[in-house]
Amino acid sequence: MLSERPLRRGETYTVWSNAPRPTPRELAAAPARYPPAAERYVHLEAALFPWFGAAGRVAQVDRIFRQDRNLALRPYQPLWEEARRLTARTRSPYEATLVLERWFRTRGGFRYEEHPPPSASNPPLVDFVEVTRAGYCQHYAGAMALMLRTLGIPARVAVGFTAGTWKAGVWTVTDQQAHAWVEAWFA
Repeated sequence: MLSERPLRRGETYTVWSNAPRPTPRELAAAPARYPPAAERYVHLEAALFPWFGAAGRVAQVDRIFRQDRNLALRPYQPLWEEARRLTARTRSPYEATLVLERWFRTRGGFRYEEHPPPSASNPPLVDFVEVTRAGYCQHYAGAMALMLRTLGIPARVAVGFTAGTWKAGVWTVTDQQAHAWVEAWFA
């Protein structure tokens, strides 16, 4: 909210907000349509990845990885190829996101490991997906966000804490509740 002048003590105002709660069916039917502000969430380094569903998108992304100005992105090309393979038959950004989530959770052979092996010669997220398949929440969220961005689905990593414990009218939150997760944008 912005006010043209400072609010005075005792002054009141009304705010309306909308917190939509779409069903999975509604999310699956949502078009691949994005506001300009979402563009920052399909960037990697200096490269802007084309939106999910854009005509010629696969060729455009392949070109991004081949361009000399994007040399820093080349180690991440296997993640793009894996994301493309896994989501080849999906029809919506939501469906593609669910396919990746399912792959990370159950079908990809990943295991939760608080002390994953150090990366050899690859960036850590590439090693996590392509070599060790062992990591913790930051690995899962970072890899999925990166893969979604290469697919043209706006995504970011969020960090914070889970709820903690409630006892005798007090919430207790410790570093044991620290967590990271991926957020994706749907129309």
